[in-house]
Amino acid sequence: YPLDVKQAVKFLELASEQKDPIAMRFLGHTLYEGKLVTRDVQRGLSLTHEAANLGNVESRLYLGKLYVTGNGHTRDIPKAIHNYTIAYGYNHETQAQAGAAYHLGMYHFNIDGQYGKEFKASMYYGEAVPILMQKQYNEQ
Repeated sequence: YPLDVKQAVKFLELASEQKDPIAMRFLGHTLYEGKLVTRDVQRGLSLTHEAANLGNVESRLYLGKLYVTGNGHTRDIPKAIHNYTIAYGYNHETQAQAGAAYHLGMYHFNIDGQYGKEFKASMYYGEAVPILMQKQYNEQ
């Protein structure tokens, strides 16, 4: 099937209006990045926040990444940690939860370029590794 970006965006818009968190995540990410569409950082962030507030764990991870990098908006490490912590708290062992644990581990191990809370970092790393290894095992 040929790629019809305008049609895909239209479907994502319609689904987002119905508060579909997955559609909101994809549309928010697409608008924020500006790939194949005109970049709209504010609308992209808004949709991603709304999807995260509706429980979309991937949106929480994406927000964490955006606040760490500050690409197109203000860098805000406390907001990044807040989003990673919420994503980590979801009660299911997923790759997204493992990603949140990994990022929290990175933060606690290396706080502003200095060694930080190594014990807390190892706790998060210790939880991320089995989830990722199980996923790898299941894919074989």
